[in-house]
Order: sequence, then C-alpha cells, then structure tokens
Amino acid sequence: MSEVRFTEPEFSDNQEQSAEPPSFTDKVVGVFSEPTQLFKRLASFPPKPSDWIIPILLLLLVVSLSRVAILSNPIIEAAEKQKMFAQIDSMVVKGQIPVEQADKIKDQQEKMFENKAISFVFQSIGIFIFGFLVILLVSGVYFLFAKFVFKGTGTYQGVLIANAQAAWITIVYMIILTIISLVLNKSFLDLSIASFIDANRKEFTGFLLSKIDIIAIWSYVVAAIGMSKFMFSDDSKKYIFMVIGIWITWSFLFFFVLKEIPFLANFG
Repeated sequence: MSEVRFTEPEFSDNQEQSAEPPSFTDKVVGVFSEPTQLFKRLASFPPKPSDWIIPILLLLLVVSLSRVAILSNPIIEAAEKQKMFAQIDSMVVKGQIPVEQADKIKDQQEKMFENKAISFVFQSIGIFIFGFLVILLVSGVYFLFAKFVFKGTGTYQGVLIANAQAAWITIVYMIILTIISLVLNKSFLDLSIASFIDANRKEFTGFLLSKIDIIAIWSYVVAAIGMSKFMFSDDSKKYIFMVIGIWITWSFLFFFVLKEIPFLANFG
C-alpha cells in the first residue's frame, strides 16, 4: 500500500524556500495569480481542516447573501414569482400534478414570498446544508477517480482543500453575478452566454451555451491543478480533463432528467 508523503515544493533559483505554510492572504492571492506554486506549497505541509472549511463556509455565506440581495429587488421578485407559478401551471397542463395540489403549492409559495425573513432563513439553511453535502460528495468523486484511475497518493482532505481554495474564484463570481442581476433587474443563473442572450436551456443549443462560462471553467481548472499537486502528480492536464469531463457528464445527465422533471430547474 502506498504511503502518503509530503514532499517539498519546487522553487526556481531566484526563490527562497518558505519554511512556513502560506498565510490566508497568500492563499487568496495565490489562487488568482500563481495557483500552481500555491498548491505546491500547500501540498508540502500536512493538510489542515481550516484550509477547506473556511473557504467553503464563506462561499455558502456569499451565495446566501446573493440570493437575499437579488430577491430583495421587487422587479426580480415579481419575475421569479411569475416564473415559478408558470412552471406549476405547466405541470398541471401536462398532467404531472392535479389542480388542487398546484393551488396548494402556489399558496405555500405566496406565503413564503410574503414572509421574506422566514423565507430567507430557510433558504439559507438549505443552501448551507445542501451546498456542503454537494461539495463533500463531488470531492469524493474526484478523489475516487484520482486514487483508483490515476493512482494518486494523496488524501481526500487534499482534494477538499483544492476544491475549497478554488472557491475564492467562485466567491468573486457570485459577487459579479449579484451586481449584474441588480443592475439589469434580472436574476442571472450564471454568467454563461445562455444567460446573456436568454437562450432556452431546455433546448440542446441553449444547454450547450450555458456551459460556455469562462469564470466557471477557470475555477474548475484551478481546482484540478490543486488536485494534481495534492495527489503528487506532475501531470496537471489529466486532472483538468477529469474535472471538466465529470462536470460535462453530470450536466448532460441533468439536462436529460430535466426533460422529464422540469421543476428541477430550480435546483440546477
């Protein structure tokens, strides 16, 4: 059985080797400026839970605050309510739910819109619980691929750290998305081409355009680079292909499931 070793990071001739792990500022700046060197340094020290817990908690907090800010806009709130009710009516027309159940769902949603404080609290709790579980699960999938397909010698916690540190990019992404949504009075699902041209994501062309999202792809690439370093691999490219491949595969599966259960679009 392979033994996990924490190797020393590589430095160029004009760099001094640091005996200390990267500081909080080093991590945030390094993810944007020199992710390869940052993850080499991080991987040379024993993994710390704070290296993945703090970025993930901050990301989920920003996501929660983003939803609060966006839905506080009355124009966006009205549009979201209309969209949600239209989806429910569509399910009735298709015979997926009876009229009585649709009316009950609408009444519940109406009450949630009226009681904003309670709605935001429950929504935030859901974001934290569901978001945390998704990150743990996705990291587990990446780890299994890295461990058994690429024969990596790192740990699951190392993969978590790689994903979590890449979340600094996602935090900036969410801030930009929130600002654009408020300025344009429209709730953006993401910053893909599909969002800016109002492409129908239920159609295959719109689905493909929703995957053209430069900042999102950037965050996946950075996470993949981090995983390669925590798995002590010199080949970052195969990890990039792995991460992008899993993302695209999951997206295709979700697209076809959405064809059968349209209401799941609220969770995509």
